[in-house]
Amino acid sequence: MRQIKLNHFNKTGNVYSVSLGNNTVHTFKSLKATNKFLSDSSKFLTEKLHFLNNVYSSTFSLYRQTWLYFDFNCKVLDSNMYLYDREIRNSFSIIDNTFNNVTTKHHFDHYNFYVFKSFKLISENLQSIIISLRNLYKTKSVPSLIYQLDYLLDNLININNDLQFIIT
Repeated sequence: MRQIKLNHFNKTGNVYSVSLGNNTVHTFKSLKATNKFLSDSSKFLTEKLHFLNNVYSSTFSLYRQTWLYFDFNCKVLDSNMYLYDREIRNSFSIIDNTFNNVTTKHHFDHYNFYVFKSFKLISENLQSIIISLRNLYKTKSVPSLIYQLDYLLDNLININNDLQFIIT
C-alpha cells in the first residue's frame, strides 16, 4: 500500500528533533520516542492522504460525469468553457503527479517538508477544480452537483485544518 514514511530527524547532543512542513519542531530525549513519533505521524499523514485521494477521486468522477457540459468551440480559445476544461485537466495532472511523488520520494533530505508542501499543492489544485466546476454547474443550473461540490470542499477544508496539528 502506498503510504507516507517520515524518517528524517536531527540529533544534537542527547536531543532528537523532528521538523515538519507545518512549521512545527518536536524534540525528544530518546531515539525510541523519536521513531514512535515518526511512525505515528506517518500513519496520521497516510490517513489524510487517503482522505485527499477520496476527494480527488470524487471530484474527478463529477468532472467525468459532466464532461459533456464542456461544449466549447475549439476555434475560440478564449471561451470560458475551454479555459475551465484546460485548467481542470492541468490541475488533475498536477495532482496525479504529486500523489505519485509524495509516496515514492521518502529518501529526499527534506521529505518531512515535502510531504506538507505536496498536501498543500494537492489541496490547492482540488480547490481550483471544485470552484471551476461550481462555476460551470451554476451556468447549467445543476444544484445537486453544486451541493456535492460544496460537500467535497468542506472535506478538503477539514483535511487542511487537520494537517496543521500533529500531536506528539
